[in-house]
Amino acid sequence: MSQSPLTPAQEKQVHVWRRHTYAEFVTKDLDGVLATMVSESHVLMVPTGLGGVGHAALTVFYGERFIPQIPGDMRRISISLTVGIDRIVEELIYEFTHDIEMQWLAPGVAPTYNAVVLPVTAIVEFERDKIAHEHLYFDQATLLIQLGVLQPGALPMNGVESAHKLMAAMHL
Repeated sequence: MSQSPLTPAQEKQVHVWRRHTYAEFVTKDLDGVLATMVSESHVLMVPTGLGGVGHAALTVFYGERFIPQIPGDMRRISISLTVGIDRIVEELIYEFTHDIEMQWLAPGVAPTYNAVVLPVTAIVEFERDKIAHEHLYFDQATLLIQLGVLQPGALPMNGVESAHKLMAAMHL
């Protein structure tokens, strides 16, 4: 099945999203991240409830809780990218070693030095060619099993197996 070509507006959204994530994960540039967002944008890590609303709160969130707490070996593997009229949905895998405190992902969990492979979904809405909001979803139980906080089999949940099944299904 062939995909429809993106409109110029959709191409711009993809470009802004790529600039945003590059500033977050590669250059770790707070100003670069904020430059891709409208002044009253909001970010929410849905499972942890962390994030912020507005420029001042996002400056604190990105500057203190997110960018400095990204592990040095963090890899983002894109599984799929769906581009709509005013939003992008990206399905990805985060791979990293939990060797740093990560309040945004696992608040209150000290570094475990465990390897983590975590499926993540980002829903990003745009306004005037900038990000209006970003919602990140991930299965907290899957993460906590991999960090050794929860025991597999104690409840009906998976650890790294969820990510491996997704990656296998996508031939990654």
